[in-house]
Amino acid sequence: MSILSRRDGPRADSAPLIEECGDWRVGAACLAKDPELFFPLGTGSEAVAQTVAAKSVCQGCRARQACLEWALGRDGRGRVRGEFGVWGGLSETERRAERRRRSRRAVRPEAAA
Repeated sequence: MSILSRRDGPRADSAPLIEECGDWRVGAACLAKDPELFFPLGTGSEAVAQTVAAKSVCQGCRARQACLEWALGRDGRGRVRGEFGVWGGLSETERRAERRRRSRRAVRPEAAA
């Protein structure tokens, strides 16, 4: 069985493989979930419930911080990577706020201390 099998999710012994290959996605808890869960549409009660459900998957994920850092980063063209959906346990709105916070800290490093 592949370590990346979406049907069965990550294997319990995936931690050494994460370190070996350096790919946080290998051991991500979301691997065994329907990707649609992490991309709610709209702002109604159904979308809010879906966002809460997606965040609950992220809560116990050992790849959460690496996922969040990836989503907060930019691709080779300077575009935000994780613009839509839930990444690293944060919604689109929460990640935008985090980017602004980090940007302000980068401009005024003394404020971060």
